[in-house]
Amino acid sequence: MKESFLGISKTLAYVFHPIFIPLHSIVLFYFFSPEPFFFTYFDPKLRWALALVIILYSCIFPLLLVFVLRKMGQISSIVNMSVTDRNKLLVLISGIYAALAYFLYTKGNLLRPLSFVFMIYVVNLLGNLVANFFMKISLHISAISCVLGISFYLMSFYGIYSLRNIVLVLIFLAGLLGSTRLFLNAHKPKEVYLAYFWGLFSGIYSAFILF
Repeated sequence: MKESFLGISKTLAYVFHPIFIPLHSIVLFYFFSPEPFFFTYFDPKLRWALALVIILYSCIFPLLLVFVLRKMGQISSIVNMSVTDRNKLLVLISGIYAALAYFLYTKGNLLRPLSFVFMIYVVNLLGNLVANFFMKISLHISAISCVLGISFYLMSFYGIYSLRNIVLVLIFLAGLLGSTRLFLNAHKPKEVYLAYFWGLFSGIYSAFILF
């Protein structure tokens, strides 16, 4: 039983790794929150081009960055990173997301909601960077809680009740992921709780400011 839960915990750590969370969230918003993101106004070619850009900048480039840094011996692990490793990745990935947010923002009003999402992730990552000087809060929990915060705000402000079930699923996933991080001894309870708080706060408050 313990070995099975260990396998599940490790799988969840990879599937919901912070690098993948932005891509997961964009897919979620595409299907369940179309109006605030104007997806219904895009023709198929624009949707595919946009999808390619988002996948490259939110997933492929960060993964290549992690791979290169590991090959160079600059980071030791993708899951259980040291404080120094986390700082390097937080700064570099924040730069990638900021570049993507700026690119989307300059392409017109239709793409600005997406740019706001990545701006929120930049805020979330930089907050994690600051917290990292005091304690090693969970990036996994911070990331998924940030998506939960954005989803909750969109559901409440825009009345998108199709997001209601998604919010409930995200609450469950955040709790499950937090339990697995504790089970793997990757974090202490206070590091998980602080990550929940910061993720929700950065998601809700930043969405309130930007949207």
